[in-house]
Amino acid sequence: MTSWPIDHLLAFILVVVAPLLAHHDYRKFVRRVRDGIPGARLREYRITLFVQWGLAAVLAGWWALAGRSWAALGITVPGGFRLLLGAGTALIVVAFFGLQWWTLVRLDEAGRESLRARVGSVGDLLPRTPPEARWFNALSLTAAICEETAYRGFLIWYFARITGAWPAVVLVSVAFGIGHFYQGRAAILKTGLVGAFLGALYLLGGSLLWPAVIHAVVDLQGGAMGRILVQEPEAVPPAS
Repeated sequence: MTSWPIDHLLAFILVVVAPLLAHHDYRKFVRRVRDGIPGARLREYRITLFVQWGLAAVLAGWWALAGRSWAALGITVPGGFRLLLGAGTALIVVAFFGLQWWTLVRLDEAGRESLRARVGSVGDLLPRTPPEARWFNALSLTAAICEETAYRGFLIWYFARITGAWPAVVLVSVAFGIGHFYQGRAAILKTGLVGAFLGALYLLGGSLLWPAVIHAVVDLQGGAMGRILVQEPEAVPPAS
């Protein structure tokens, strides 16, 4: 399949523009949260959800217009060994996070305080109230679909045409890590390694389904962790 100028533009947006905008927006978001501005998290969740689905729609529309196979974007479920590998790996990871959750909910206050200290600045993004939790869950599912399609699907396809598949996984993992540098320097390495694992699973399992499932579980658990560590009651309107 031939690369078109819009492919280069989409890759540039994902690799360069998106990280810069995310960093700029996140700094403003943290200031709003720490200044106690009402609805700051809900606003951030909704804007991010809108942007991610918008970019995914543009990508899907262009892919269809170019007449490309959806399987080349990873939107497929292969059979045989690749199905067993992908589904089995996803199941193991989900079970691991289930065990981690079981441990988390049994932490005493000292353990939770220690975990709060390790969460760092990204804790500002985690939901506190029931409405925030609902929107965060919607955003988690959105990120699992849209980011996996953009990074593991499109960008691996894009770079693989130049470097080959496995070097493309490395390049996209670096881009994925840099895309999260708004969370701090440590997040670049952490998300880069997660991206490398998801990229390898995508190539070996032959489908975006497995990385998307794992991505969703990671983000959903992050939101649930925020509700455990710092809970705020749902706002109740004053009696008239």
